[in-house]
Amino acid sequence: MDKPRRPSSPHVNFYRSFGRPIGKVFLGAVVTYQTIYWIWVKLETDEIKDNKRKEISDLEAKVRRMQDKP
Repeated sequence: MDKPRRPSSPHVNFYRSFGRPIGKVFLGAVVTYQTIYWIWVKLETDEIKDNKRKEISDLEAKVRRMQDKP
């Protein structure tokens, strides 16, 4: 009455044994990449804002100097 078990393939056995750890490592890698990418974008955005702010203040100073000239 018992059904004979068919042997499972090595492919299935591999993923049955290592599927969860591989998934955890992949998820950890994706989270790490996204975190580092977000930090990089934030720092780059801050740098661009600082450069624009400096450029604006330099141009404002130049306009003031030009207005003060007779």
